[in-house]
Amino acid sequence: ETHAESGFPSSVCALADGAAALCVSFRVVCQDNLSFLKIRRIVQSVYCQIADTLGVDASLSQKERADEVVKRVCALVRTLEIPTDLSAYHVSRDDIDFLTDSAFEVKRLLDQNPKPMTKADIRKIYETLVPA
Repeated sequence: ETHAESGFPSSVCALADGAAALCVSFRVVCQDNLSFLKIRRIVQSVYCQIADTLGVDASLSQKERADEVVKRVCALVRTLEIPTDLSAYHVSRDDIDFLTDSAFEVKRLLDQNPKPMTKADIRKIYETLVPA
């Protein structure tokens, strides 16, 4: 079954919120090439599992499959018009300190992150996601 507006499989559209998070995360990670290379190795196998769900050609290399997942997820986010920054949710630069402090207190999520996150790291992500 396909989503009427986008033409994507309904099962893929059900993951739209996660897709937006993946697209935004990838955009943030790509801005820091060293972090990107470290994290890419960690998440590449996860991306390949997603590739199977999306029907990406299994004969491609792991890197190519992961790259294709990112391309397809970002296309899905654009097609479904999912915001990729926080301004759509009326978040301003004045909110960054509060958001940073709040995020830093959620240890159950930080403990699961593949890269250790400092408050400065979290702030940098919010600064990227909240336009000036």
